[in-house]
Amino acid sequence: MLVAQRYLPLAAQLGQLAEPFLALAQQTKQGNVILISALDSSEEFAGISKNAFAVGVYDESIGFAIADYLNKKNTAEIGLITNLQDPFTLLEKNAFKEKYKGKIQEENYTADTKDFRSILAKMASQENLVLLGWEETGRIVKQAAELGMKKQIIGID
Repeated sequence: MLVAQRYLPLAAQLGQLAEPFLALAQQTKQGNVILISALDSSEEFAGISKNAFAVGVYDESIGFAIADYLNKKNTAEIGLITNLQDPFTLLEKNAFKEKYKGKIQEENYTADTKDFRSILAKMASQENLVLLGWEETGRIVKQAAELGMKKQIIGID
C-alpha cells in the first residue's frame, strides 16, 4: 500500500495489509493526502474517504470465480478448508458459499495449525478441495500428497 501524491510532502510506504489502509483512510482528509491500496478492494473500502482508493481485485470476486469454475464443471460436492483468522479468506468463503451450487463439506483451521492430516482425513471422500488460506496451504498440499491423496486442489494464491 502506498500513501502518496506527487505534489504533497507526505508520503509513506506501508505493509500490504488492509488494517493500515482502514486505519489511515480517515486521516487522509486531515493531511490532504491520497491513499492508494493496490492489494485488494471490497465494499468495506469503497467510500471510506474521498482521498482513499482501493484498486486491487475485489476480494469476493475470487470466491465467486472459484464457484463459477466448479459450477461449470458440474462439480456436485467439494471439500472447503479455510483459515478462520483472516478476514480476506472469510470474505472469499462467504462469496464462494453464496454462489456454489453443490454440496460443501467444511473444515477450518487457524494460522498456527501445522498438522492438517486430521482435516485431510475427514476430506478423504472429496474429489475436489478448495483451500482458502496463504502460506499454510502449501503445507496442506504437501501433507495431502504424503497421505497419497490424488485430488483436484484449488487455491487462491
